[in-house]
Amino acid sequence: MQELLCVAVSGALLFWTKAALLAGGSFAVLVGALSFVSPKRSIGLYQSIMRTLNWQVEPIDWEHELRSTRRLGALLSLLSAAVLVLVLTW
Repeated sequence: MQELLCVAVSGALLFWTKAALLAGGSFAVLVGALSFVSPKRSIGLYQSIMRTLNWQVEPIDWEHELRSTRRLGALLSLLSAAVLVLVLTW
């Protein structure tokens, strides 16, 4: 009886771990794609979040900030897609 309970608990734990990784990975791919496609909108989203915390954030060099946001968005999407592939083949 105890072995059956251990198998059930470990199966449920594995299921929810995979579900959390899939959900988090999917969200990260979307955020990375948003940053890559529309870096100004991504920066605006960050600014609005910081404004709710009573902070004002402005880039010093907009061109540099847009380039780096686009690059990091692409990197985030690629790494998140790799995590999704690993989780799906696990």
